Amino acid sequence: MKKIKVIAIWLVVATGLAQMILFSCCKPEVFTELPKVTTVSCSDVTARSAVINGSLESDGGATLLDLGIIILESGQAYSAENKRYGPFSVLVSGLSPDTDYAVKAYAKNEAGTSYGRNLSFRTLSAPVSAPVVTTMEAEGVGTTTVTLFAAVQANPLPVDISFGYGPTTSYRYFATVGTGLLIKSDTVVSVTLEGLEDGELYHYAVKGVNAAGTRYGYDFTFSTLIADHAPIVITQAASEVGITTATLNAVVKANALVTSISFEYDLAKDYGNRVVVSSGAVIINDTTVSFNLGQLTGGTTYYYRITATNALGTTYGADMVFTTLEGFYIPETEIWDLEVDADGNVYVGGQFNGIYGDAFVAKFNTAGELVWKNDIVTDQIDYPRGGIIVANGVVYYHIVRNAALGIGDGDTYIDAYDCQSGELRWSTLVDPGQGMAPSLAMDANGNLYTPRFQQTTILNPNGEIIGEPSLVTDYDYIVFMDDDIFMAGGFMAYGVLVISKFDQNFNELWEVLGPDYSNSSGAQGLQIFPNDSLLIVSESFGSLSEGIPYKSLVTCYRLRADGQGLDLIWRQVVAEGSESTHIFVRKYDENSFYFSNRFGGSYVGITRMDLGGNILWTTAPGKSGSIAVFGDKVFLADRTDRLTVYQQ
Repeated sequence: MKKIKVIAIWLVVATGLAQMILFSCCKPEVFTELPKVTTVSCSDVTARSAVINGSLESDGGATLLDLGIIILESGQAYSAENKRYGPFSVLVSGLSPDTDYAVKAYAKNEAGTSYGRNLSFRTLSAPVSAPVVTTMEAEGVGTTTVTLFAAVQANPLPVDISFGYGPTTSYRYFATVGTGLLIKSDTVVSVTLEGLEDGELYHYAVKGVNAAGTRYGYDFTFSTLIADHAPIVITQAASEVGITTATLNAVVKANALVTSISFEYDLAKDYGNRVVVSSGAVIINDTTVSFNLGQLTGGTTYYYRITATNALGTTYGADMVFTTLEGFYIPETEIWDLEVDADGNVYVGGQFNGIYGDAFVAKFNTAGELVWKNDIVTDQIDYPRGGIIVANGVVYYHIVRNAALGIGDGDTYIDAYDCQSGELRWSTLVDPGQGMAPSLAMDANGNLYTPRFQQTTILNPNGEIIGEPSLVTDYDYIVFMDDDIFMAGGFMAYGVLVISKFDQNFNELWEVLGPDYSNSSGAQGLQIFPNDSLLIVSESFGSLSEGIPYKSLVTCYRLRADGQGLDLIWRQVVAEGSESTHIFVRKYDENSFYFSNRFGGSYVGITRMDLGGNILWTTAPGKSGSIAVFGDKVFLADRTDRLTVYQQ
């Protein structure tokens, strides 16, 4: 209830002539009273709870701060959920069976707290049941001693409490807490065991028995400490094994001493690598420890073991092994082509197993994990046609679609795939009906060039054809230097290699012919080194039908100072035999290049050569194919389902 007090103020104001102005001012002042609350009744009384009902009659003219029921014996308050005028009810729980209680309602505002009248009730007797017991964690574990704990719920019947314990859940031994105990409220009981065996695992559970039955708590375990021993360790199987990662696991029991724990691992059992799990930990019971290894090599077997040291000695676990997953691997495929980007990601293309299948393009991260794969599928044969370029966030790839035989027919497309997602951005037909375009090149403006039979198709970066100049010769490879275009190919029927120079409009400026081998011959690769004005060409000749073994050569030409032709600097035979017809070259830096057999074969490995024809690095013969280089790593695609990675 609010009351207003009126204050009258009389003032005399003189202005000029003597005047008296009388006025009054009324100012309200608010007073707050105590709230009014009534204790109404007790209902729904059980052995452990009751509902207390009340009613709020007035809030005293102020915001209500609290409203509820208080138990007089304990002083514990239970706040009502709804604090508003009218009836309210509060559930009072956690009471003891067969017990008298007094309660009253209360309400509180800024003026204070008021109470309703006292009411009394008695809880019901608890139903007769077997004791409710709960096993708890053991404490004070030593070499031969331990203290066991359990919770026992109140029960009107006398109860016998004990703990069963032993090496198994059959509980060979029992320790008595007490017999005929009257548990009037929830109680925690305990017992201390002595004379245990050191270093042993024990099971235990609490047991309660009364006239209504017997109950056990859940089974718990503890392990006693080891008396005067070095740590006990068990090497466990590795988990979460990936291409470059694995998690090593073990169990350690350190006898409550400060203990250093490590894993040792290596490619052999001499264990040259050690990783520390914990330096100075105190481990009492059997404890699982783990360590996550990284920077491993895919497809590699590693040995490892756990080791632990404390004041009593050092212990080594058993030797175990794990094998990392294969990296750069796509099952049931043949990887033909590859390229790397500036970050070391590897993009590959190829065909599913079998000649008459479908093609694909895919991306691996630097660890060799497959990031995405996009399948290229038509109703007929689809296969790569040589040439993959990664530039400006796009993968450009030569693909033949709708081939009936898979041996040079079908339509050749340039596909553009997004480097991040693998989604196809565009696909443009560049060689209809032939399927013979063997390579792909890009100029400084991002335009793409596809040499084909006596013609070249030129696309802008959006996949639009901007030129299709006709040529006299069957050129296969193209490189650029300043405003000049160099192309290499061959008159295959006449056995002559040809290298030509064109201006930007594809007007031929000069032509240089290689040796006349009088049999099938032509270029298999072309690279340019502007700083030294050198062209490196791979070429081949031979005829199986005429009984002439194939030979593959790498040849170095220098651009003449007057710009009118080439001078031969050196020529080397690098492979001989029926498998040596497709040696291709790839630029490494301004001073060296690689060559290998594009389609595999046993006659030549991967070789790095300087511009003087000297071999700088090579692999053993027997594995060859398309290559890409990132830093000191050489990636090889040899038409199997995985890449081989070499370290220079």
